[in-house]
Amino acid sequence: MATYDKAFAVLRDVLLEDSWVLSVWPADGSLAFDLDVVLTPSHPKYVGPVPGKQHDYRRAHLVVTGDELHVDLSGAPPAIGPSDETDLGHIDTWLVEDSGRSVLEGDWGTASVVSPAVDLRFVG
Repeated sequence: MATYDKAFAVLRDVLLEDSWVLSVWPADGSLAFDLDVVLTPSHPKYVGPVPGKQHDYRRAHLVVTGDELHVDLSGAPPAIGPSDETDLGHIDTWLVEDSGRSVLEGDWGTASVVSPAVDLRFVG
C-alpha cells in the first residue's frame, strides 16, 4: 500500500489533505477536481504562504483517469469560507493498493479507480 505522494510524481510535492476541494466533476472514465492545492517547500513553484495563510496555496485542476472508475458523491452541502468561497473539504486520504487500485476519500465523497493516470495543472 502506498500514498498518493509516493505513487504519483506529479503529486510528490503537494499536500492534498490540507488542500481545499472547490468542485468535483465526475465523468465517464475520469474524475476532475478544482483545488486550492497546498505546495510543500520542495515544490518548484513554492514561494511560501501569503500573510494570514498557513500554506502556499495555488489554484489547480486535478484529473484522474483510469479503469473501473467508481465515484460516490456525498451530496454534503459545501462549506462557506471567510471570503464567501465554497469548498467541499479535502481529499483526506488517497491510498494506492498493491493491486493498482486507488481509493480517494473526503467530505465530497469517495472514488476508486484501477491503474490511474494523474494530471495536475496550475491555473493562472
